[in-house]
This record gives sequence, C-alpha cells and structure tokens, in this order.
Amino acid sequence: MHGWGKQTWQDGSTYEGEFVHGKKSGKGRIVFSNLDYYDGDWADDLFHGLGDYVSEDGAFYRGHFEYD
Repeated sequence: MHGWGKQTWQDGSTYEGEFVHGKKSGKGRIVFSNLDYYDGDWADDLFHGLGDYVSEDGAFYRGHFEYD
C-alpha cells in the first residue's frame, strides 16, 4: 500500500489516509471499533506529530504525539 487509501479490520475499525510502503504515514484518521478516533499525523504506523484523540465519551486530547 502506498499513497492515499482506506483499510478496514474485522472488528470494524477503519483507517483512511496516507500509506508509505505499507505503513500508515502522513495524514490520516482511524476510527476504532469502540468509536474512539485519532485524526492527525502518522509515522511508521504510530501517532506522531499533531493530532486529536477523541474517546467515545467525549474526552479528548489535542496536541503533539510522539510515537504513540
């Protein structure tokens, strides 16, 4: 996988965003099966850079992530 795309897992989680050599890298959004989501920067399949993490109960963190 390389470029923009969408990945879906059996548990219902989805990722839509950029891939580099098969890994989430660049800008993207993942929605987990429990409805938590992360929208922001990625590097090597990890949250890395600026982003928002929002849990299903409405709690959120907006800021910098460093390798998850």
